[in-house]
Parts: sequence; C-alpha cells; structure tokens
Amino acid sequence: MWEAINGERANAGLPLLAIDGRLVVLARERSNDMMTRGYFSHTTPEGKMIFDSLDSRGIYSPYAGENLARTNSEANQAVQLVLSGFMNSSTHRKNVLNSHYTHLGIGEATSPEGMKYFTLVFIGLP
Repeated sequence: MWEAINGERANAGLPLLAIDGRLVVLARERSNDMMTRGYFSHTTPEGKMIFDSLDSRGIYSPYAGENLARTNSEANQAVQLVLSGFMNSSTHRKNVLNSHYTHLGIGEATSPEGMKYFTLVFIGLP
C-alpha cells in the first residue's frame, strides 16, 4: 500500500511519504477496532475520531487526515482495489495527494470472514 500511495504522489510530482511507526501502531489499532467491533466509520462508537487519538498520544501536526477502506477481495487484489477507490473519491484523493503531508501509517486487519479493513493515517511534520 505504501508503495502504491507513493506511486500516485510521484506521478503527481509530490514528495514521497515516510512511514512513521507511531502512525502505523495507531492505524493498526483503528483497523483492528473496526474489525473486532463490527463498524466502519471515521468515528468510533464512543464518538472519537483520529484527531482525538493523535492528541492523546502526543502526536501534534497542523495537517492530519485519515482514509478508510474495506474489501472482501482476495489479498492479491485488495491493495489495487483500495487504491483505485481512494483515487476515484475526491476526499480520499485529496489526502493521498496533499502536499502538506509528510508521513503515513498504514494498518490492516482481516476478519475471520475475510473482510479486510484498511486505515491510512497521514500527518505533516516540519
């Protein structure tokens, strides 16, 4: 997924995103939470959003965003389908191609039934 996102950025003449381990942990937790509790939303059942999670971990950035996706496609097709969905959605595309973003965390969780939940967390650091 990271290579695919950075491929889109390179094609648009934008700097590549670096992986941030803190964001990877957060993105994995978000994907696992949605999978485990059976919801799909930028807002948890308790009303928390990604910005709340970033703040609670002391991750501060003037620029932050989140892309979510889910698919029950085969693993070898999932990344391309998810990326295609992101690039065909104006709001998701804006996150992928936001010039203010510098770092990315990616999380994936797969349910026993084969549903894959993807979370991408973007931030911009100086």
